[in-house]
Amino acid sequence: MIEKRKFVRITASILIKWKKTEGIPNKTLNSLNIAKNVSRGGICLPMDQKIRVGENLALEIRLPTRQIIKIKGKVTYVNDFTEIVDLKRRNNYDVGIEFLEMSKEDRNEFNKFVFNVTKNK
Repeated sequence: MIEKRKFVRITASILIKWKKTEGIPNKTLNSLNIAKNVSRGGICLPMDQKIRVGENLALEIRLPTRQIIKIKGKVTYVNDFTEIVDLKRRNNYDVGIEFLEMSKEDRNEFNKFVFNVTKNK
């Protein structure tokens, strides 16, 4: 299989708040998830609700330094899987999000975070 990613993915448990920016968006960033992996160009979020490929999202990523990074992104893939929790089947989704917009300062801080995690492995 040919790797299509531009950036190396790293495993990092960081908190992400997100909301849809189209259709009937959430009024606030109230959906909270922990990232499965991140790179300088995107992120994979496990979610318990289905979201469409191509959907635009507003993200707030909380770095371990407690700094908040604001990003606009677009859903590039959705992989569904089923979990058994308390003897009940639950549908879940791994959602890939490509970063589209972030301020220069936020990009620098986020890239520094990714570099430091990569360097310490």
